[in-house]
Amino acid sequence: MKSILIVLVIVVACVGGYIYFSQPDEIPNITLKASDGRTVDLDAMHLNQEELLLVFLLPQCPISKFSLSLVKQHYPSYSANVAFVGLLFGKQDQAEKFKSDQLIPFPVYGLRDTTDPYAVNKLIDTVGTSQGSRSAVYGGTIVVVNTDRKVLFKLEKDEVRQLPDKLADLGY
Repeated sequence: MKSILIVLVIVVACVGGYIYFSQPDEIPNITLKASDGRTVDLDAMHLNQEELLLVFLLPQCPISKFSLSLVKQHYPSYSANVAFVGLLFGKQDQAEKFKSDQLIPFPVYGLRDTTDPYAVNKLIDTVGTSQGSRSAVYGGTIVVVNTDRKVLFKLEKDEVRQLPDKLADLGY
C-alpha cells in the first residue's frame, strides 16, 4: 500500500510538472510608435483576429529576407484570419523604409520606438534563444501568439521553413 502511494505521488508530481512546464509563454503587451505618431500596442495589432504573426526583421539579414518572403507568400491565404506584423530592429522611419523597399503588405514597426524598452526586453527574453546570461532573437524569427498573448509557436533559423505546415495547423 505504501509503495502504491509513493508511485501515485511520483506520477502526480510528474504530470503536474509536465503541465506546468509545457504552458505556453506569454509575451508582454508592448507599445510601439506608428509612423503617424500614434501609439499601437500588441493587443491592437491583432485587428480582431485570434492569432497574430510577428516576424522579427533585421534590414540586411538574409534570413530575415527569406522569412519575410515566406510570410508574404502566405499572407494572402491567411490574412483573413491571422493578423500579420513585422518588428524591425530599428526606429520607425527605418521600418517604414524597409516596408516600402520590400513591398510588405502589412504593418512594420520599429522596436526602438517603444514607450517601454523594458517590455521589449521582456519580449526578447520570452521568445528569444538563450545566449549565456541573456536572450537574443534572430533576424527572421517568426512567432505566432493568440489574443491572450500566449506563444502558439516560434520558428527560428532553419525552422522557418516549417511555416506553411504551422499555419495549416491553425485550421484556417
